[in-house]
Amino acid sequence: MAKKMANIEAGEQEELFNKWKTDTNREADDIISNPIFQKELGELKTAKANLAATSDIKGEHGESGVKNTPDYWIAKATKGPDGKLLFSDETPKELYSKILEKLAENEPGNSEALKFYNSK
Repeated sequence: MAKKMANIEAGEQEELFNKWKTDTNREADDIISNPIFQKELGELKTAKANLAATSDIKGEHGESGVKNTPDYWIAKATKGPDGKLLFSDETPKELYSKILEKLAENEPGNSEALKFYNSK
């Protein structure tokens, strides 16, 4: 009855109780009320709960938003034989204009900061 009151389940929790009963020769009520036993029982219950909580977790690809940036797809691009960038088929079509804008920013002809003037 004391095991039922303490919510001791079959398996490791019952084994712990039986070990305490054998090792200490105490009555069930004395074992259940022992703070050390309660601590060990709590640790077993916590470990079981943690295992149950994490057992159904499956690894999935994270979506951090990095793939939604032009920089990601520019870095992933390869150069063709003519030296131009080749983008993969996975490149989102909605990012094409942003990718072109980003590439244009880096072109010397389009940047005011990189223009040279003849000082003579």
